[in-house]
Amino acid sequence: MKSILILILISFLLAGCRKISDPVSVNRYDPESEYFTGNPAKGLNVKTLSRSSVKLIWRDSSSFETGYKIERTALNSGKIDTFMLNKDVNSFIAENLDISETYKFRIGATLDRPYFSYTDSVTIKYNPYPEMVTSPISGPVQLSDNSERCISFTSPSQDSEPDQINIYNIHGNDFSLLRTKSFFRKGTANYFLSGDGRFIAFSRYDIYGYYDIDNDKMVSFQDLNVRKIAISPDSRNIIIDHSDSLLIIWNIAANTRKSLNVYKYFTSGFSSIQMSPDNHYAACSDWDKITIFDLESMSLCYSAGIPTNGEVMGFSDNSEVFFFHCYNYSFAQPLYFYNLKNKKIFYTKTPGYYQYMKYIRNSEFILCYSGGKVYFWKLEDDIPKIEIPVYFPKEIDGRLLGISASSDGSFMPVSYQYTDFLPTYFLRFKENWRTVK
Repeated sequence: MKSILILILISFLLAGCRKISDPVSVNRYDPESEYFTGNPAKGLNVKTLSRSSVKLIWRDSSSFETGYKIERTALNSGKIDTFMLNKDVNSFIAENLDISETYKFRIGATLDRPYFSYTDSVTIKYNPYPEMVTSPISGPVQLSDNSERCISFTSPSQDSEPDQINIYNIHGNDFSLLRTKSFFRKGTANYFLSGDGRFIAFSRYDIYGYYDIDNDKMVSFQDLNVRKIAISPDSRNIIIDHSDSLLIIWNIAANTRKSLNVYKYFTSGFSSIQMSPDNHYAACSDWDKITIFDLESMSLCYSAGIPTNGEVMGFSDNSEVFFFHCYNYSFAQPLYFYNLKNKKIFYTKTPGYYQYMKYIRNSEFILCYSGGKVYFWKLEDDIPKIEIPVYFPKEIDGRLLGISASSDGSFMPVSYQYTDFLPTYFLRFKENWRTVK
């Protein structure tokens, strides 16, 4: 009898041992199992990397998984993508995201046995609203390409011409007044801040020159025939519209000048002049014509009888594409793009009333729509593709007067009243995918 009891006890113990060691019956991540020890794929979070990519991060709290499975669902289109990852990882970069979509990500650990389930999820949507930064500045602002310096203009009254220039240094969201300069006491003048924030080019009917901000030094020349002035994107050259039908290129460092006679193309002066980033081309516009000159061969490159808003034109970063907007008060017009390499012109299918455009890095540019929206466009195979409108905060929507932007498009001063009593807002465009419920 005693031996029988011993045999029964041994059999019971052996059966228990088989249950614990049997891989079929044991799954530490099966919530129904008595041996469930918790899931390693928890705490799923998202970090924005760019407008088209995010980084998923989670806690890897165990070493029993064989890998991870991530499911990405585009909720608007219904498209589902699945990604298989190795074990012992705690992050994954999701790329090629469409900022007009809403995405749901789910994650789960894969195991030796078929006990798989998604254990955490997160849903994200692109945030189209920029951060609004208040400033001590009022009135129109010109911003340097690196967002570290800007100039504003002070007028005795709302209807008078500016008589002072205020120079500000910018550190993050903090503005400090460097100095205030008075170039002219009366008369209409043109001012242009260089892209590197070091120089201010200026011109009036009887004088032109530049002001070296860092060294507080002015270089000027008396001339009764200067109309418009601008600085090249690399801050090396000043381009001058001279009333003797000359386009003058002044190299600041070498103090040398070369000129191009443009009499047969323009007889009444330009409304705007610009140079390409590589200093190879100069674009000139008046109210009924747009013309591009090759500054190396000193010859005409392109001309079109199109009325153009001089504030809405410019060159791409690689100087291969020139863009401009056909200006018309009566009805909306498209954006035109001229490829300087293959000599082809193309345009957007969606017309609009555009007040400002600036080409920004990575082959994109910013433009401001007159209704108070900023649009991000991107060129794909020479076709302008609109991506998404970015809405201004309610405080400045629809009151736009002047706008500028840094070269990467991340910082944009917006003035909506030419007066000393209302501030100029700075909009900071952050790449921001936010989580939603």
